[in-house]
Amino acid sequence: MVRLGGHTEGNETALDTAKREVFEEAKVNIIPLNPKNTFYLREWNNEQARVTVNEPIPPILIKGSDQVSYTVMYLTYAPPINVNKIINKPIIMT
Repeated sequence: MVRLGGHTEGNETALDTAKREVFEEAKVNIIPLNPKNTFYLREWNNEQARVTVNEPIPPILIKGSDQVSYTVMYLTYAPPINVNKIINKPIIMT
């Protein structure tokens, strides 16, 4: 599990922000998964609450409040990458 992120730009959705930030920081294209449930926490030590989010692909976790800010986390995966393509030469393992 890797946690990457940042702030929204313009009219980005939270999911658009997550995809852009992960690509900017790790050069990885993520594919979001649709979780069965979305949970909300005001603070990390609070009890979680199951919430409904009206988005095509909802986040797995929303943390924060209007008074502070929100952290939105998505369940995603990244397809395997061809390392040879990235470094532009074959890797020889002995």
